[in-house]
Amino acid sequence: MYKEKIKVALDSKLSYIGADSERIINALVDNIKVIFKKERERRDKVNGHQKNVLEIRNFGNFKIKKKEERIARNPRDNRKVLVKSGWKVIFKPSKKLIERINLWGPRENRRERR
Repeated sequence: MYKEKIKVALDSKLSYIGADSERIINALVDNIKVIFKKERERRDKVNGHQKNVLEIRNFGNFKIKKKEERIARNPRDNRKVLVKSGWKVIFKPSKKLIERINLWGPRENRRERR
């Protein structure tokens, strides 16, 4: 989902003005970036692992993962391209969020309703 779609949804659901919704979305994204940047800089170790997860209860987890340098293929001209290493953000929604979004409710109940 793009920022614009989230902004439109906030505008309609919460009766926000477009600029307010945009500020909320940008603040959320900026704060997530800052948190991960600080965690990377501190290199806190918990049980031998770096803290790379931002948990928002009943919403989901944001996780950063280091992607190594690799060779990929350009689909337009089939040429090999070197992709530099970097960080990737992964979002895993919570079970409660999935249930709220899913009109059929929990997965177990879907089969019963058919």
